[in-house]
Amino acid sequence: MLLNQKYEIFPNEEQKEILDRWLQYCRQTYNSALLDKQRKYRKSKESYHRKDMQTQLKMDKKKYPFLKEVPSQPLQEVFLRLEKAFDGFFRKEKNYPKQKKYKDYTSMTLPQFGFNAKGNRMAMSFSDNGKLYNTKLGEIDLLLHRPLEGTIIFWFSVSKIYPALTGSNTPTSKLEWITKRRRWGITARKS
Repeated sequence: MLLNQKYEIFPNEEQKEILDRWLQYCRQTYNSALLDKQRKYRKSKESYHRKDMQTQLKMDKKKYPFLKEVPSQPLQEVFLRLEKAFDGFFRKEKNYPKQKKYKDYTSMTLPQFGFNAKGNRMAMSFSDNGKLYNTKLGEIDLLLHRPLEGTIIFWFSVSKIYPALTGSNTPTSKLEWITKRRRWGITARKS
């Protein structure tokens, strides 16, 4: 049985900006891979596989250095999502995959947690004081309302239904308003 447990995290403003930027890079990668897949099929009637997308990502990282800011795992998971979307479409369970807008792409996955056999940190782990730790984000406060058990896969997600309690009723821009309303959380999957 697969069980997901959700925990709220409390990133500081700088961490929120970084997480939001990572989400947008993942969204842009998803949209780019979808367009590449469509173009290749139209041009040669050939499929554009996940391996091809990962090869393209390597070239894109050389061309666009900002992609190096994001850990490689969330970017690789983008291709898995796209593959699952097409699998669902071909099984006639879902609609044809479409471009993701800012409001539609609200999560990213970091599947490796803890320490490897050599004792090195993986993408996410706990610091000595019990906070969530990532080398690029630093320590993030976490509300652990129940113990973590089983295989831990961190899935950062954003909830846009959380009400914004700010001093002003008129936001200066739509983007800022949406960012103020974001509430970050993680999901730990227990198998």
